[in-house]
Amino acid sequence: MALLKWALNPSDDFSLWTVLSAPWSGLSLKTLGVLAQARAQNHSSLEALLKRWDTLPHLSKSEAKREGKKVQKFLFALQKLAWAKERMSLESWYRNIAPDTLRGRRFLKLIREFEKQNPDFQWVEFLHYMEALQEEEIVASEPLEESSEEGVRLLTVHQAKGLEFDTVYIPDLGYLPRKDSPLLLIDKKIGIGLKEDSIYTEIKKKERECEREESKRLFYVAVTRAKNKLVLSTGNPKARAGSWASFIESSKPLLKSVMCEATFL
Repeated sequence: MALLKWALNPSDDFSLWTVLSAPWSGLSLKTLGVLAQARAQNHSSLEALLKRWDTLPHLSKSEAKREGKKVQKFLFALQKLAWAKERMSLESWYRNIAPDTLRGRRFLKLIREFEKQNPDFQWVEFLHYMEALQEEEIVASEPLEESSEEGVRLLTVHQAKGLEFDTVYIPDLGYLPRKDSPLLLIDKKIGIGLKEDSIYTEIKKKERECEREESKRLFYVAVTRAKNKLVLSTGNPKARAGSWASFIESSKPLLKSVMCEATFL
């Protein structure tokens, strides 16, 4: 999808960066780091930087030479794909870069079906079609319909949205997902940040704030699913900062004031 977006709009650096970051691009993290740093300093497009790879500051001559071959190979592939855009069928175009994976084969199948139903389509129409399918997937993950059946229901918070139950159990409140620290971070408005630089720090701060607000929102949705009894449990004696357990520690008075019965385990 990112490659198709870039082919249709070569000035779309965000999509091109997504392509460059893909494992099949063959570019190392060091190469991506050099490009990110050069882009931040020169405010050049990624395509322009790929063409000027030999003029960019590198970690060593041997690395510059080795990575330069990969960059030239990838740049040639990009230029070939851009030239071939709409000079052949979209399926044929995508076959040149499609990974032989289940996802790749499924994507080809979607293209084939779309071409069959729309023989004279423009490529941007397929892009809009795929974006619409993604929206449908989001809708499909939204709340389940209310059920009159008795019994225990195991649901995600998203699935429980809009529903209410007499008793709700929310376990493992001390859980915090493991966070990776990638070499690069990308934000459409802020830019591309290399680890340890100011742009990276700014993007990381923004991401943490968004994650914290989203976590609070989900926590609110979860606890308000209970009509009569809410059971909250955690296996950690001390609440970890940022976990739902920490929200509870600071919100017990409020929870007890709005719930008929709240049990803290």
